[in-house]
Amino acid sequence: MPDHLFQNPSEPFVIPALSDGGMDDNEAFIQRNLCRYLGALSRVFSVLDANFIDLAVVALGPDVGRIIRQLTENIGIDTSPSWSPDGTRFAFVSDRAGSPQIYVKDTGSGSVRRLTFQGRYNTQPSWSPKGDQIAYSSFAGSEINIQVIDTQGRSPIQLTRGARQNEAPSWSPDGSMIVFSSNREGAFRIYVMTAYGTDQRRLLTLPGEQTNPKWSPRITNN
Repeated sequence: MPDHLFQNPSEPFVIPALSDGGMDDNEAFIQRNLCRYLGALSRVFSVLDANFIDLAVVALGPDVGRIIRQLTENIGIDTSPSWSPDGTRFAFVSDRAGSPQIYVKDTGSGSVRRLTFQGRYNTQPSWSPKGDQIAYSSFAGSEINIQVIDTQGRSPIQLTRGARQNEAPSWSPDGSMIVFSSNREGAFRIYVMTAYGTDQRRLLTLPGEQTNPKWSPRITNN
């Protein structure tokens, strides 16, 4: 039975004392990726099992804490899942080959393939609404920049540049824009750009720092 459930520490929303049968005094950090799996309301969690961290679909609601299905089982750390629009695949980050890189798993066949090979590490995958590209944060040299790559791992394209950190990409519902956070002006702020990397501009003027933006799946005027 897994020891702990947790999300990316940058989003510390904690449910204390989560339990499911033999699970006692666990903590859960909710992953933003909400999915419906096997007819049950659930979320994808990173699960600490012994000395390794895997991904699993975990029930919410009345059955909170029940593991519906183990998604990965590997020696290493698997985290940051992002589902394809049709729900048949998910991208995730794993250090199974050494440094953190992005992988894609097919939930039907169970096949896993590595998507990224360049840079010191690659993280924060975000699957495009059209299903043809994945945006992610890439650490190369002293910079962290937003890149996009097709779902076969071909032709990565760098969208941002600079000696600062550009990270946490999130697609607009129509796939035409990407919102992200950057400290290019000092403190972390929220920026937006086209899916081609053009027209990069600061989105908010607020005190403090703003990080990890997520685009609403639907925006209405009502």
